[in-house]
Amino acid sequence: MYSLQGQYSYGNSDLVEDREKYRTGGFHPVHLKDEFKDSRYRVIHKLGYGGFSTVSLARDRNEDRYVALKITAAAETAEAKELRILEYLESHRSTHPGKKRVINLFDYFVIEGPNGTHACFVFPIVGPSVTQMIDSSKDRRLATAVAKGVSSQIGQGLAYLHSAASFMEHFDSWSEDEIYRRLGKPYCDHMFTRSGDDPGPEAPKAVVELLNMAALGPQYLADDIIFIDLGASFFANTSWLRIEPPESYCAPEIIFDRNAGLASDIWSLGCTILEVCHGFELFTRGFLGPNHDDILARMAQVLGPLPAEWWKAWESRHGWFDEDGALKIYSETGMPGFPLGDLDDEAAAIGKVQNLDSDGESKGSEGTMTPLDEQSIPQADRLLSRESAALADLLSKMLRYSPQARIHVEVCQHKFLRASGLNG
Repeated sequence: MYSLQGQYSYGNSDLVEDREKYRTGGFHPVHLKDEFKDSRYRVIHKLGYGGFSTVSLARDRNEDRYVALKITAAAETAEAKELRILEYLESHRSTHPGKKRVINLFDYFVIEGPNGTHACFVFPIVGPSVTQMIDSSKDRRLATAVAKGVSSQIGQGLAYLHSAASFMEHFDSWSEDEIYRRLGKPYCDHMFTRSGDDPGPEAPKAVVELLNMAALGPQYLADDIIFIDLGASFFANTSWLRIEPPESYCAPEIIFDRNAGLASDIWSLGCTILEVCHGFELFTRGFLGPNHDDILARMAQVLGPLPAEWWKAWESRHGWFDEDGALKIYSETGMPGFPLGDLDDEAAAIGKVQNLDSDGESKGSEGTMTPLDEQSIPQADRLLSRESAALADLLSKMLRYSPQARIHVEVCQHKFLRASGLNG
């Protein structure tokens, strides 16, 4: 995100990493045609970036294949947490079907740069992200069979990680010119300091926009989902580290107690499954700045009042709800909180949580979501009624305030995920 006090000017593209990360302890400056590890890996495009790394499309000259070259920020290198996890998973002998959903590490090495020492991971190319596929689909909705298959495979991979590669057909045989013809040439946005000078050695001369892997036709893609980034993972028997999940997928116990566990992943998985199946984020952040208020307001609107301890701790709740947890009517002059959008479409799509108390425990015998009228959903994109009911039932077991009340590894055995539209 651009900072008015930052070192670099904003530039012409929003589809690039945070330029202010190019500093001591931050990102390594990478340019197109840069070479690494004795010229073995040659950079030809940008695949992705995050808060702690950048990922380039590179050609492995030794193996004559394309790879994803992930270079972490220097401040993250000393801990080598991701490397330990990847090595552990590689050595972990398991017949769990979800093992094939986790990416393999091809190579690892360390480089020195103007911003410090950086860990470099080399992974196989695995095609577009789920988000890219959703964004490129009509109305941000995947076909029903594909959405169910994607959800099933994500659940399978998570179940494996809790218990302990995809490839692109024909891709490696393409020349660089063929890559550019099919996926577009790199767009370079030149870097300048706020004073108008060229950046120093700590930053690249230009940042590169991401290529859109979803532009490839389905004939080039395998029907497999892969977990590709374990940089924010941690072993279950260790204390949780400082990296939070994205707010829209962040479980309430993380927001209030800074306490994450296996059940927190189940919450995030439920949010992901909903987005895969219906194309929207259930808990979306609005415009209230760097806090969780609008996320919490949406949670309370969908799931009911938070448990008493959290409800009391959430000081901004009065902007949306009265003391009984009833949603206030928004008034431009009388309500300090940001107005919440109408829930009719979402409720029609996923159903409404019924028979749950404030801790997420079932009051009745089932404790499931009851799907509401689906007439607001276009017929062509609508889940079959029984599938909608099954999805609603699954989400009601995953999106519970109490971590102990959420479904765990048995999530993969749920009726909605058992019938998959992709290869299992």
